[in-house]
Amino acid sequence: MKKKCKLQFLMIVTLILCIWGPGCSKSPDTKNKSVSFEDTMFLNDTIIAEKDGKYLLLDKQGKERAAFDYISSNCGEGLVVFRQDGRYGYMDLTGKVVVPALYDDANPFTDGLGSVRVNGSWGFVDHSNKMVISPQYSQVGTFIDGICNVKKDDLEFYINTKGEKIFDMDFMSAETFTGNVAVVETKEGSSLINKEGEIITDTYFDDIYMKDIRSWRDTGLLVVKLNGSYGYVSGITGETVIFPVYSDVFEFYEGICRVRIGDKFGAVDANGKIIIDPVYDSLGEFSDGLCSYQEQGKWGFIDKAGKKVIPPTYAQPGDFDNGVARMLLKDGTFHYIDKTGKVVDKPKFKDDALVLSYHAGWGFDDRNGNTVIEGKYAEFSVVNDNRYAMYSNDRIAWILFDHKGNELISFEDYDIQTRNAGDFNNLNIKTQFKKSIGSNIFTDDGYAFIGRGKYWPRRVEQRDDPKTNTESEKSGLGVISINKEVVIQPIYDQLIPFTDIDEVLALLEKP
Repeated sequence: MKKKCKLQFLMIVTLILCIWGPGCSKSPDTKNKSVSFEDTMFLNDTIIAEKDGKYLLLDKQGKERAAFDYISSNCGEGLVVFRQDGRYGYMDLTGKVVVPALYDDANPFTDGLGSVRVNGSWGFVDHSNKMVISPQYSQVGTFIDGICNVKKDDLEFYINTKGEKIFDMDFMSAETFTGNVAVVETKEGSSLINKEGEIITDTYFDDIYMKDIRSWRDTGLLVVKLNGSYGYVSGITGETVIFPVYSDVFEFYEGICRVRIGDKFGAVDANGKIIIDPVYDSLGEFSDGLCSYQEQGKWGFIDKAGKKVIPPTYAQPGDFDNGVARMLLKDGTFHYIDKTGKVVDKPKFKDDALVLSYHAGWGFDDRNGNTVIEGKYAEFSVVNDNRYAMYSNDRIAWILFDHKGNELISFEDYDIQTRNAGDFNNLNIKTQFKKSIGSNIFTDDGYAFIGRGKYWPRRVEQRDDPKTNTESEKSGLGVISINKEVVIQPIYDQLIPFTDIDEVLALLEKP
């Protein structure tokens, strides 16, 4: 195990579970746990707030349930780590202390066990605070399906929930399991080990990692790197599926992955078969069975057999949806085409979702090119197929519209905050499953962060203007609903949604 984890395909779990360390009475069955791709502001109607150096557990109405020196945002098996007076313990989401603050450090529960540090060594306790595995390790990972990676006396290996060593092997680096495999490193290089302790890859690589969660769940493949080139290996059988001969490999869409050799792009399927020879200046992602390609600055489309079905004549491609794509012409106008390239005057769609447009600013048209939301806004956020949020510089506010262009709600009295994409929490892990565009404003359960004042200087040109900077020093963070109900007053230094660790582990399991 290294301070900088080699196992990038578990980067999300590593960060969320705090593998490196600075209520339920029974471990939940994450394999049978339903997997939700929705991002939410509240977990069990709770959220963390930080104010003046104190961490608070708030309910959905802003009422304080508990206060400590620190509260972790990672919830495992219904429990979260807290710190008080330099010691760590566990509480549930009602604020009730389940394991007293007795430890030098602690990490979230998985498989019924939480790792705790005592006098510099790590061990594991259960929900009743019984020390199940005595503190003896210099570093520990996370229990997944009864197996955990640990380090002791400069050796890395795996143990079961009784603390017994399993697999008669030690490693230079041994990482946490995901699905049925874990990455291990020996002097020969990186390889995959299964839960029977068998090395299943046929080659030692320089690196093995997950490209993205969606591709992993769809294909069960992991990226490998060897001598500066990239490919994919099966995270189930260990077989090298796409040999590492490419300058780069990308995510899978509809079972097909873009690849690059030098400055030319092609595509391969999940079995390693070349679908599109790497001869194109650029390639899009497959959507509705077709992929856009670029030649000499113009765009056309290729099918999954590698056949050019629409010649490169367009300035900018759209994605095919329900058999049609919206294409931009050189003169700035657009029209719809079908999969043969034929212009479709009045395409029929299964829904009435709008299409993004840009004129003097951002707006939305219907799929026949009629303006629905005027193109004059500085920012936009797609809330869902029926509601669209637009930011107006003139009104210094986000405005919510329906899919017919009717203004529903103006948030002129509030400063809606864009969620930070750099935070590793459930809001961002879930959005990996969505091809989101625009600003990240409202959660799927209908909430957004707000600042305190209408005149908080969001835009650069406003920051030196005294008329728009009058309340900036008083701004704090709160939460507002999509119906304009302030559920948490904007008085906090930070608001931090919880991550449901059990759900994250279910997301990372190969289905």
